[in-house]
Amino acid sequence: MSLITINLHDNDRKIFDVINTIRNTSFDADPTTITDIKNTLCKKALDVFNILLHDIGKDPNNDTINEIRVDELINPCLALWELCDDFRKTFEEQLIDMTTGMCPQGRTVRLCQSIYFYIGII
Repeated sequence: MSLITINLHDNDRKIFDVINTIRNTSFDADPTTITDIKNTLCKKALDVFNILLHDIGKDPNNDTINEIRVDELINPCLALWELCDDFRKTFEEQLIDMTTGMCPQGRTVRLCQSIYFYIGII
């Protein structure tokens, strides 16, 4: 299944296999990686990252359509950040893209795309 689309809502309710792959992969990440990320991201991406972290446990991070929370995707992002320089660029680009739509699906689908593309290195 291709997750690449012009309208990310084309993926609504169609990414359950991707979500299950992410959920069934073990991600071992150091929580202090958040500091490294914050010291590395450009301002626009950092602003979005801070919003995602601020919204942990809150409704804006809860994608009820795709049945996943941003909260579940933070640890995989941290693990991939530690392992792969290419992921860092992709992650930053996806955070910047979130400024065009911060709905829960805009958050989760973009993170799922990034994680799924690099999941093979875990």
